[in-house]
Amino acid sequence: MKESSYDWRLTRELRRQALDLEPEVKAISVHDLGAILRSLPADFVADIQQLKKKLAYVPPNQGAQIFAFCSSVAREGSSTLAHALTLAYALNSAEFEENNEGNSGQFKNGAGKSVMTANRGKTLLVDTNLHSPALHEFMNVPRDMGLVNYVEDSLTLSKAIKWIVPDRLALLTAGRDSEYKVELFNNPRFKALFPELRKKFQTVVFDCPPVSTYPDIISFLVEIDSVILAIKSGETKVSDVLQSKLTLETNGAKNIGVVLNRFHQIIPKGLNRLFE
Repeated sequence: MKESSYDWRLTRELRRQALDLEPEVKAISVHDLGAILRSLPADFVADIQQLKKKLAYVPPNQGAQIFAFCSSVAREGSSTLAHALTLAYALNSAEFEENNEGNSGQFKNGAGKSVMTANRGKTLLVDTNLHSPALHEFMNVPRDMGLVNYVEDSLTLSKAIKWIVPDRLALLTAGRDSEYKVELFNNPRFKALFPELRKKFQTVVFDCPPVSTYPDIISFLVEIDSVILAIKSGETKVSDVLQSKLTLETNGAKNIGVVLNRFHQIIPKGLNRLFE
């Protein structure tokens, strides 16, 4: 990911629209979603699209659904990456179905017959950083009525999830504060959430806290198809990265990937080319 001072959050106008009527979220359109991505630096968007393509090849059978972003220490950009990736998923799925009108929500099974899929094209972003939640600010929606409320207060999933783009992009905020942050991830109600998410969404992206500080992700690694470790170029210590990777591996993390974030190219542009 290239170095930039750009604020990756939603543009001010789109954020205003998203929080027009509290506590109900005023949904934005797919067109607005495209405008958001077009407003970002082209290099950054290209990198996010490249990351999305790589995740398409994650086993089993190139059908992975649930991804998690984390970092070694704080402020390495994992929330930014998780947020931008879900925007790309939501927009690309909408564009695909626009170009394949008439086949929306269908795929071919082994017998060659079309089968309806309820989760087709739906993307969910989940904030599991209960220590320092930020995704509700990225989307500019209320934090309350989210994950903690779902697990501890038995709030229904439909009420906990906030749709940002109808049937395309949804957010499950951290919810109200809780004194049982670590214990929440071992709660049977949280464990039962994963099969529900797989049925309702084609892609689910979790944003998790730094592994070295709050290794909460360990409690649900078995449910994650791929873990992406964000590293801040030029600042994160190699020892921290190796320790975090070891922690994830020894606790059963599958398909660990690494994103070098805020990378600054030091090779002169004239020398950084391919020989033809």
